[in-house]
Amino acid sequence: MLVIVPTVFEAVHLLGEGVREPLLADGVARAGVGDLPPWTVATCGFGLASSGIGALTAMLAHGAAIGGGALRRAVLVGISGTFDTGRAPIGAAVVGTEAVCEGIGAGTGDGFVAASTMGWSQGHARSWLPACGDRAELATPDALRGLAAGPILSVAAASGDVPHRNDRAARHPDAIVEEMEGYAVALAARLCRVELTIIRGVSDLVGDRNPANWEVPRALSAVRMALTTLAGDPAWQA
Repeated sequence: MLVIVPTVFEAVHLLGEGVREPLLADGVARAGVGDLPPWTVATCGFGLASSGIGALTAMLAHGAAIGGGALRRAVLVGISGTFDTGRAPIGAAVVGTEAVCEGIGAGTGDGFVAASTMGWSQGHARSWLPACGDRAELATPDALRGLAAGPILSVAAASGDVPHRNDRAARHPDAIVEEMEGYAVALAARLCRVELTIIRGVSDLVGDRNPANWEVPRALSAVRMALTTLAGDPAWQA
């Protein structure tokens, strides 16, 4: 199983100190929990600019190929902020149904126009692949049915305050969390015909920029539990 993590910081909190040195040296490590076989863990990098290339590199190194290869499934994990603690409580894990790009287009604020609204496809078509707009579909395995699920908003810059959060929530009322890598990783996965699942731990409220309020260990503990459930499901491994 290929587990993609944006940062070494998240990987260490999720899987322990044993992954730090290999991830810093080569961007890849082997790790697991309990009696399950170890997973291949790779860092993709932080943010929309680097994570797509990082994820594509990791997939190609582990059996994927442009147009389809041996790698069939991958999981992106990490932390996120919630738009609504009733739908996605802090300290819980959520699973994405879509990765939605926010902020690539033209203009700002009320004048912002998304790329797809202007007729631009960010995921270009190939003879074997349809074009993709600002929304990329994700795989939602049955084993994760108990988690809160919904669209995940991928942003180039995190919401800086409550008005910023409210502006984004108004444009994307179905989004459950905000993060910074999912859409780019999803574009890389579609090129390789890899089914991508995104599991995010909710560490904070969108717009809260005070790290003292963030519940990172709780969030990643919930991700670890969800990842263990997924890895142990024979249907997902088939």
